[in-house]
Amino acid sequence: MNTETHIADRPVARASHDDDAHQALHDRLMAEAERLKPLLLRNAALHEQRGELTPEVLEALDGLGAFKLLLPKRLGGLCAPAATMTALGAKISQSCPTAGWLVTVMNSAAWVASKAPERMQKAIFAKGPVRVCASTNGAGTLTRRGADYVVTGKWSYASGSHHSEWACAPAVGEDGTVYDVAMPMAKLKIENTWRVAGMKGTGSDSLVAENVVVQPEWFCTMDELWGGSGKSGFVELSDRWMLWPLMRAKLLGVLVGAAEGLFETVVAGKSKAIMYTSYTERSGSPVYQARVGEIAAKIRAMRIVMENSVEAIDRAAMDKRILSYAECAQMRGLVGVAVDTLTEQVDKLMSLAGSSAFAEANAAQRLWRDFSAAARHAVFYSDSHYEVYGRQLLGVEPNLVPVEMV
Repeated sequence: MNTETHIADRPVARASHDDDAHQALHDRLMAEAERLKPLLLRNAALHEQRGELTPEVLEALDGLGAFKLLLPKRLGGLCAPAATMTALGAKISQSCPTAGWLVTVMNSAAWVASKAPERMQKAIFAKGPVRVCASTNGAGTLTRRGADYVVTGKWSYASGSHHSEWACAPAVGEDGTVYDVAMPMAKLKIENTWRVAGMKGTGSDSLVAENVVVQPEWFCTMDELWGGSGKSGFVELSDRWMLWPLMRAKLLGVLVGAAEGLFETVVAGKSKAIMYTSYTERSGSPVYQARVGEIAAKIRAMRIVMENSVEAIDRAAMDKRILSYAECAQMRGLVGVAVDTLTEQVDKLMSLAGSSAFAEANAAQRLWRDFSAAARHAVFYSDSHYEVYGRQLLGVEPNLVPVEMV
């Protein structure tokens, strides 16, 4: 009799791994991430206390290559398919959503940096792959003082700032042009503003630049950022992904993984009695059985939504095809469904577990808080996702967001 109480990973779809090398990389990363589970579980509470990853976990993730997954091979990265990045983020998040979030978000920051003009790529990655954080929430100025360029500003929610060597943030030039500016973390201050109920260990504090001198090759216009790789003729898989569909789909992996981890944690208590009833074990109750089956099925369904989305993004990149507005709008709507559905299942799991799940000694409450904080990120705001999709279906123009952001 099969007594497993976790939601099994879905088999890898070959469509998103078009050669043996991709498949081998995927299999290796997933196997190594599985072996890291005890380490992540041991350190998860410490991450909350410290406001950052422990050195032990950071070293293990570096050894895995977890922070260079989306970086092109020309810069020393692994250039893994988006499907592999998302699967790894979900796997790590089953044990520690904080670590899963940082792996996912810091890969995004490094990937965006790889889209910059070649001069900027060479500056950031001169010594090979480095950990990068980024923030677009805030304001900065870029001014010229004699022969120097100087940046002053403050930017919030810089996840991974404690572990990064470079940071990227927007700054406005004297003529009103918006630039993407890369700055060595050694030149910045970190202001401890990330005081929250969940995802405490992500170190999503504020970056502060006070008259930081930057080199001309450290910044570019936003137009250059998104046209950089194409102008240089680079043709790796990572050069062809679309920003917003990729961001939403792979971050969804953190929510899926956290929900799966919570499911496993809660169902581990199936042998406990149901208070004030004759059930000496919860698993003997037909209601409990049905609720577990319902929750597991819905979480699994949302994993399939996630995987289908990243596989479609990979396929389009491999085919050198730009996803249509209709395709992106549909993906956006499905992300809204996934976030809402997973949130419902997470709440049901905590009710199924009972009040003991909220004890500080119980890992369930940490997974619940981490999930709840992550699910409220602006990239997951389901009402706007549904409206974008609805407007597209109804032909209502203009839509909420420009084509490049759908």
